Amino acid sequence: MAARFPVVCGDTRWPSSVRTYQRNAAVDRVRHPMLGGATASVNPCAFWHGERVEGPVRITGRGPANVLISQNERDPGTPLAGAREMRGALGGRAVLVTADQGGHGTYLFGANECANGAVTAFLARGERPTGDLACPAQPNRPGDGTGPLTGERAAPLVRPALPHRCPVTRAGALRAAPRAPAPPRSPRRARSPGRTASRWP
Repeated sequence: MAARFPVVCGDTRWPSSVRTYQRNAAVDRVRHPMLGGATASVNPCAFWHGERVEGPVRITGRGPANVLISQNERDPGTPLAGAREMRGALGGRAVLVTADQGGHGTYLFGANECANGAVTAFLARGERPTGDLACPAQPNRPGDGTGPLTGERAAPLVRPALPHRCPVTRAGALRAAPRAPAPPRSPRRARSPGRTASRWP
């Protein structure tokens, strides 16, 4: 995050009014009910004091052809449209590997062996596909909890632990945890002339 904010906040100007973010978050909660207004809410960029050191870098097709982009088709944080736009801007310098899966993060975050293998070959040996590669969906392996379900048994559901203040009784009902005893009261100071009685801090 320390490296992210100087780039995100320094590349462009952000609104400084908190009311602007409140309004944008309220609109996004209606437009995008699954994600809500989290990404439209106020962030450190609203209070960023640093001035832009240099202008945004213009991405072109000039340069070495050594770029590989990996992207999930259904990424809620970085949509596929952005990867395709970057691929188009880089031209012949880049190859785009897409995986038919959801989630934020492609390489090793999902079970798609086609996409993982392409990225591993690039990182380990510098090998890229000869052209853009579209990796089809594949069933998840039992127990890994990733990938779409296509006939295989889903990973077992792990129930989260209940909050500390709500332990479960033997009958299954929730009961409040006992409160800790209140601390003893502090002694009062003796009243002195010209002063009112007060408690110890």
